[in-house]
Amino acid sequence: MLAGVQVFISEGARIPLRPARKKLWAVNVPAAGGTLLRHQAGATHILLGDEPFNRICKKLESQAGVAPALVHYNWLSQTLRLGCRQNEDDYAPPALLAHRESAGSTPVPSLSVHEVPRGTTLPDVQSLILHLCLGSPAPRNFAIVGGPPSTVLLLCLPGVGWAQRDAVLEALQPSTPLSVMQLHSGARLEVPSQTLANLVTVARPKRGREGEDGQVSVPGPRPLEFYAATARQMAAAGYPGCEESGATHVPEGYASTADFPKLPGQASLVAVDCEMCITARGLELTRVTLLHGDDERVLLDELVVPDVPILDYNTQYSGITAEMLEGVTTRVADVWHALRPHLGPQTWLVGHTLENDLRALRLVHARCLDTALLFPRPRGPAHRPSLRHLASQHLRAAIQAGAHDSREDAAAALRLLRLKTAAGPTLGVLARAGPAHAHLLDVLGGRGPGAPRLTLVDRPEVLALHAAGAAAALACEDDDAVVRGLNRALAGAGGGAGDSGGGDPGVQDEGAEGNAQSTPKARGPPPQHFVFASLSDVAERQEREARALDFSDREGCATACAAAAAGGVEPLVQETARRVAAVVRALPPQTLCLLLSGAGNTVLCRTLYGDSLRARKDCQGAGLTAQRAAAAADPAIERLAATASRGFCALLTTPNAE
Repeated sequence: MLAGVQVFISEGARIPLRPARKKLWAVNVPAAGGTLLRHQAGATHILLGDEPFNRICKKLESQAGVAPALVHYNWLSQTLRLGCRQNEDDYAPPALLAHRESAGSTPVPSLSVHEVPRGTTLPDVQSLILHLCLGSPAPRNFAIVGGPPSTVLLLCLPGVGWAQRDAVLEALQPSTPLSVMQLHSGARLEVPSQTLANLVTVARPKRGREGEDGQVSVPGPRPLEFYAATARQMAAAGYPGCEESGATHVPEGYASTADFPKLPGQASLVAVDCEMCITARGLELTRVTLLHGDDERVLLDELVVPDVPILDYNTQYSGITAEMLEGVTTRVADVWHALRPHLGPQTWLVGHTLENDLRALRLVHARCLDTALLFPRPRGPAHRPSLRHLASQHLRAAIQAGAHDSREDAAAALRLLRLKTAAGPTLGVLARAGPAHAHLLDVLGGRGPGAPRLTLVDRPEVLALHAAGAAAALACEDDDAVVRGLNRALAGAGGGAGDSGGGDPGVQDEGAEGNAQSTPKARGPPPQHFVFASLSDVAERQEREARALDFSDREGCATACAAAAAGGVEPLVQETARRVAAVVRALPPQTLCLLLSGAGNTVLCRTLYGDSLRARKDCQGAGLTAQRAAAAADPAIERLAATASRGFCALLTTPNAE
């Protein structure tokens, strides 16, 4: 395999874990028929590291005879690992190849990344980011040539899959990606939120020098507005009177806190929880508890009797019995009057799955902090965590051991909010919990003064979950705003590049006046810049269509499945491709851009595939055979499920400034 190969490691080569690699090569290279030299004389191959190559080029230029092959150290690593000699040209720095062919010119070295031909996974992308930004060991399936980039942009395209890759790549011409590979999903049928949770979940690095433990100290608490439920989230969850556009209306029979007076004694933050019984109209209010946000003192704790007869007191979950409601005359309208001294239009309301409490209260309120949204399950909004689970995992408290207690539940939601604001947005959002894992941005920002500057340009609901304490955050309402925000962040006009005069990192609406807040600048050379953003218009449209789907219309579901499985390029995907091209054209020199797609319409797939599984269980429960149960599943859903596990990752680099 390496017969006749004489390998020399160039002086000063920046190779991660160099002593360990050298010991390993000293054993494996001779076993493969080659020789690992201590001196350059007689070398047929010189291994280069991740350092700039100007000085090495000049040195080799002065040597007599034919210069040995210049290859990145990953050439040797991959040759030994795969058991097959790799093509040296695939691991030779393009800038040095140009230098050999052009007499007398000294090239400016540029970063280049070569992908070993095979599919890649999210852990491979994580390893590449950590290697480029922190010098961690290089991923096995990438050959990285040149010094670290000055900017790393991770641009996600949720809702776009492998079938739409050509539309995106054609829009990038002539900025052809250096490498395009198929991205295999870590789990079948991942929804976009699940893919993002898996992407940012990395192994916590071991404690190193200067206290490098992979964590970042939060410079200061972010304001409550940072964690507020957005209009999109409230409309999707079914908050009463809330529309995705941000407009509100008051349904018939409801009241709005916008009409409540603003009184001096009203708290700025209150926690609420309600207990409900079952009536002919559905769930109706039987108890409401309101706690002060500062000291958890009870502001209101009332039993309420519905306007219609109770069919089931729901005692197992509500804790309400018929005896408790005997003699109670308080109605929902009376509760509205009781709320006015404590709850105004500017009051923050915290609770768990607040839409249920507001529907029970028949109340419209715009300023909500929902722990079900702040501590999401990676599989998406349809799979929300229970308050009992969150209290056990994060508060180490056992609640709801028997019947629910509204005072206990309201206090638990309030304490979860306090914990979230103290620890930062990334608490409780990882795909795998536990001390062995950390958030990618916490790791990137936890390396002291030399850590990369972090900027997130995304929807407010994404920032509320992933903007690590050291990161500057630019809030954008749509993809066009994301493109403008990225142009500003990459040009150094915002997203942590500007200095707001100190203070805590916060959120800036894209397009608003002023600079985004940032952490104080460290002395010395400017740190590397890591930017994260996503273009989510396609995924948001898919989520709206999935919510509006009528499951009883099997023909309509099959049609939707067939269209999604075909992977057609729709106008919205083409518009996303044009936005990607606009971002790429504005990239600064020495930038690595990673385009990371989703796996297609996984939202529709998971929605319908789950419904199909329920149909199978119903068939089996009716005593049908397994064959008939399998036939009950729509073939169109199966075809869609088979395609919802493939995306693509494209790598682009821009040359160094002349």
